[in-house]
Amino acid sequence: MTTTWPVAPSGGRWRDLDGILDTVDTMVRSEARSGSVHQVRWDPSGGTRVAFERVDGDTVVLEASGRGVSVRRLREDADLPGLAEMLDPESVRTRLQGVLQHPVERCAVTVVSYRPGSRCVVRYAVRGGRSEGSLLYGKVLAEDFDVCLESHRVLSGALGRRVPRLVAAWPDLAALVTEAVPGRSASAVLADAATSPRVRRAIARDLGELLAHFHETDPGPMAATRLHTAVAEVDELEGYLEAAWQADAEAALSMGWLVRELSTTGPAAGRRVLGHGSYRAGQVVVDGGDLTVLDLDSAGPAAPERDLGNALAYLDWGHLRRPRTIGEELSAALVEGYMDAGGQVDPTALAWWHAASLVKIAGRRYRSLDTPHWAAVPSLLNAGRDVLHSGAAPEAGAAPDSTAPGRLRPGSGTEITDGSVMSRILREVIDHLGTDAEGSAVAVTDSSTIRIAAGRRVVERYRLSGTREEHEEIILKAYAEPERAAIAHENLGVFAALTDPATRVGTPAPVGHLPDRGIVVCRAVSGSAVTEMASDAAQEAAARCGRWLRAVHGSGALLARRLDLSHEVSNLAAWSEEIGRADARLAGAARTLAETLAVAATRMPLIRSATIHKDLHLDHVIVDASGWAWVIDLDEARMGDPAFDVAHLSAYAEETGAGTAGEAFVAAYGDLEGPEVAFRLAYFHAYTLLKITKQRVRMHGDDDEQAERSAARLARGVSWLVE
Repeated sequence: MTTTWPVAPSGGRWRDLDGILDTVDTMVRSEARSGSVHQVRWDPSGGTRVAFERVDGDTVVLEASGRGVSVRRLREDADLPGLAEMLDPESVRTRLQGVLQHPVERCAVTVVSYRPGSRCVVRYAVRGGRSEGSLLYGKVLAEDFDVCLESHRVLSGALGRRVPRLVAAWPDLAALVTEAVPGRSASAVLADAATSPRVRRAIARDLGELLAHFHETDPGPMAATRLHTAVAEVDELEGYLEAAWQADAEAALSMGWLVRELSTTGPAAGRRVLGHGSYRAGQVVVDGGDLTVLDLDSAGPAAPERDLGNALAYLDWGHLRRPRTIGEELSAALVEGYMDAGGQVDPTALAWWHAASLVKIAGRRYRSLDTPHWAAVPSLLNAGRDVLHSGAAPEAGAAPDSTAPGRLRPGSGTEITDGSVMSRILREVIDHLGTDAEGSAVAVTDSSTIRIAAGRRVVERYRLSGTREEHEEIILKAYAEPERAAIAHENLGVFAALTDPATRVGTPAPVGHLPDRGIVVCRAVSGSAVTEMASDAAQEAAARCGRWLRAVHGSGALLARRLDLSHEVSNLAAWSEEIGRADARLAGAARTLAETLAVAATRMPLIRSATIHKDLHLDHVIVDASGWAWVIDLDEARMGDPAFDVAHLSAYAEETGAGTAGEAFVAAYGDLEGPEVAFRLAYFHAYTLLKITKQRVRMHGDDDEQAERSAARLARGVSWLVE
C-alpha cells in the first residue's frame, strides 16, 4: 500500500518541526512518483526515513539526519537478502514453473508495500498460454520466516479458504508466495456510501466471528514462543512519545498521561490464544459473503482482547474520519459476532487493549508524519481515556461498555485546555485555594496557552472560580519528563522562602505538584515585564532585582542540581549544529564560537556555591500594579557560579534594547567575588550570545536580516573571549 508524501503541518513549515525535514521534503517532492510513498518513519532524535518509488520506477530508501543524507535502492536492503531475486521476473518465473497448474511464460513484478529492514510485498502477474494466468503475492521477511510459514500452514488447516492459499515457500529467500484474494478490504466496504447499514452490520458481525474462529486455532510450536504481553504493548506506546512531543506538545501530554495510566493498570495475565497481531477491517478481504484474513506474519499467543481491542480501535478511527458511513454501532456488532461464535471476553482487559490500540493509532499519526490527521489525535486520546475508564463488567450477555456509543467526539480538544478535565485532574492541588464554603469547589473556568516548548513542556494559565481571592489565576507547567516537575516544584519552594519585602522582589508561590503527571502549579503574576516599561521605571525595578539577586546568591539556600560545565559545552556543540542546519551561512561562525567556548571552559574556575536562576533576564521579571517585581521561570535553577546570572541578564538586556536597565541591575548587584571575575563574566556572556542565536534561528529561520544580526552576535561572542 502506498500513499503520498504529506504536506507540512497546518500553518507551519517543515523546518519548524524538524530542520532535516526541509531537505527530505525537497528530495521526495522532486524524485518521487505521485502516490508512491511506501513508508515514512520520523524519529526526531534519530532522523527520517522515507521509502518511495522514483519517477524512473526504481524504489529507494532516503535516510536523513544531522549526520547527513543517504539514498539506497530497494535491492540493496541488507536485511532482506532474498529481495533481489524476488524482484527479478526471470528468477521468479523459473521458480514458479511446475508450482502452478499452468505453464509460466511471463511474470510482471510490482512492488506493493515496502518496510525497509522488515518486509516487502510484491505482486506477480503471471501469464501462461493464451488465457491462462495467475495473480500472486510474494512476501519477503527479514526475520521469523519459519514461524510465519508454520502459522500460515496451521491456520490454513483450521480456517481453510479464510486465509490466502499458500502457493510456495522459499526458505533460501525467506519468502512466501500466496494466491491473490478476490474482493475488497472490509474497511473499504464499510466506508462505501453505497453499502447499506444492514450489510455493514453483517460485515462487522462476520469480522467478529472470523476472529473467534482464528482464536480457536492452536499455535504451532515455534509460534507459541512469540508471546505478546501488555508490558511489550506499553513499551511500544512509549516509543511514540518523542515524536508526539515534537509535533504537538499539548496532545503529547494527554498521550503520556494515558500511557502511564496504562502502564499501572495492565490486565492480569489470563487466557491466551493464537492472536493475529494486527487484526482489523483493513486486514480482511470481503468477496460476497466470504471473508479472508491477510498478513499472518505477526501471529502469536496473546490475550484474545488484544486483537479484539485493535479491531475496535480501528473502527473508531474509521468513524472519526467517516462518521456518516462507519457508525459507532458497528463496534457492538463486531463484539456480538465474536461472542456469538464462542469468543470469550474479559471487559476490563478489552477496555485496556482497546485504549492501548487507540493510543497506538494516535502515535503512528505522528511517527508517519500523517499531518492531515494530526488534528484528530486529541479525539483518539480522549476516546482512549474514556474507554479505559469504562472497564466495568457488563451485564451477562451484554457487549462490553468500551463499545458504548458516545465515546467518540470528533473535533474534541486536548485535556490540558479543557476546564472540566483539568478541574478534575488538579482537584488535590487547588482545593486548598477555596473559600471552604459548602458546595463551592474550586474549578478551572478559563485557560490560555502561554508557551509550548516542543519536546519539553507546556505552560498554561488558568482562571479559577470558588477561590478565596476573586479571579484567582494559576500557572501550570507540564513536562515531558515528570522528574523535571519535581525539580521545578522544589525550586519554587526554595525561592519562595527568599522573597524580600525590603526590595519588594519575590517569586511566584508554589500551589502544588502532581508527580505522576509531571505537573507543577504556582500562582500567576500579572503586570509588565521590565523590558516593556518606561526607562526610569525599568531601571528602578532592575536595580531592585539586582539587590535581590545578590541576597539570593549569598543566602546559602541549597538546590539538588549543580551547574555542570562539561554538559553545557555539549549543549553548545548541539546549539551550533542546530544553527548551522537552520541557516548554513551561520554554520561556521556558530561552530567557531562553540569551539572557542569549549577550549575556554578548560580554564574556568569551578564555582558552584550559589543558588542561581540560570535563565534570568528582564523579560522574566514582571512588575505588578503594586510595584512588586516577580521573578518567574525557575525551571533551570541550580547551584552554580553567580557570574552566570549576571552575565546572562546583561547579554539579554543588550539584545532587547534594555541596556540601561541592565546596567542598573549590574550596578545594584555590586562586585562579584572569587577568582578571575572578568573571565567568568566574559565566558558566560559569550555563552549567552550563542544561546540567543539558537533561539532566534528557531523563530526566524534563514531570514536575511536576522542572519546578519546573528552573524554579528556570534562575532561579538568570540570577541568577548579573545580580547
